[in-house]
Amino acid sequence: MLKSGDYILQLLSIKFWNAAANYAYNLSDGLFKLHKIKSIFIIPSTSRANEKIKNNFDTINFDLRSANIFKLIFYAHQVKKICIKNNIKIINCHYGEALLVASLSKIIFKNPAKIIRTVVDVREPKKNFINKYLFKNIVDHFIISCTDTKSRYQKNFPFLYDDKFTLIYYGHDSENYANNFQIEDLKSKLNIPENSFIVSTIARLSPEKGHKFLLEIANKVIKKQPNIYFIIAGEQITVKWNHLLEIAKNYEIDKNLIYINHPNDVRNIINITNVGLITSQSSEAACRIATEFFSFGKPVVATNPNVLKEMIKDNETGFLINIDDVEKGVESILKLYNDKNLYFNISQNNKLISQTKYNLKNFAEEHLKVFEKVLIN
Repeated sequence: MLKSGDYILQLLSIKFWNAAANYAYNLSDGLFKLHKIKSIFIIPSTSRANEKIKNNFDTINFDLRSANIFKLIFYAHQVKKICIKNNIKIINCHYGEALLVASLSKIIFKNPAKIIRTVVDVREPKKNFINKYLFKNIVDHFIISCTDTKSRYQKNFPFLYDDKFTLIYYGHDSENYANNFQIEDLKSKLNIPENSFIVSTIARLSPEKGHKFLLEIANKVIKKQPNIYFIIAGEQITVKWNHLLEIAKNYEIDKNLIYINHPNDVRNIINITNVGLITSQSSEAACRIATEFFSFGKPVVATNPNVLKEMIKDNETGFLINIDDVEKGVESILKLYNDKNLYFNISQNNKLISQTKYNLKNFAEEHLKVFEKVLIN
């Protein structure tokens, strides 16, 4: 059993502040706030997640993505020493590279800690003998953030039965998130008319996030209702804003589009938003931004990859559309614009499920149940 003052080890091999990093951070935050269970992180020093994690948790910098086998063996030995020194019974591995190091620690150095593989990405596991061995003999349990993940793993490794997986949706401190921030007069700052209706997309600019599909929807929405404005917020990765702006100019909708590059805190954007729009063509194993829209009581219109089809229900939390269904996207936004009773009911429902389903307490408690089950077995 884990108790107050105990440690778990979080292994992160990611480069960016992404869903997996946020998932691990919120889990550690919840375990400490609710049970005083502490986390030690191992993360690359070059990761963009390193600074935030280092400011709040004990952190050790190892590049778990290294291709140098001798470095990986060294890291594995250090993991064993950290576990012994801090009496760590649970190693939580986010991403496959982290699992490899934890497994080497167990195989070579006889690390007695239990190994959890937490999967908050949509990559299909490679069907090879290494994964087959690790999944069958080393991983004690899989935690997944959406049901499709289990299907991907079971397709390649049929020996992974349902009882090897636990589904835990992403959660955060929803009430604190929506209420404890410095409010800006963002509408004035962005020169958006006071009585306008705002649809916001908050996502990195990369192909899988579907910004061109978003512009197809925006084009038809704005032509039908010029009082609707679209905010696009996110860092330019492989898609450049100038390219999207050219498309918007060709549609003659550029005056109703506002771009915010790499916002530090998205809450002021969500605060002035009427509808959250998620147009991802893939990805979304956890979809943090959907839960953040829910926290503010914002209806969400979203495409249906991965966890989104589990989170978004028509007329309950918003509207779910296929990844190429422009017409339903347009219809959904206009319905929320025109039907104030529907909007109000969805808004109230989203605030409620944010506080009861996607909250930090549930998130931490569900993980704790898995950890304790693994330790008992």
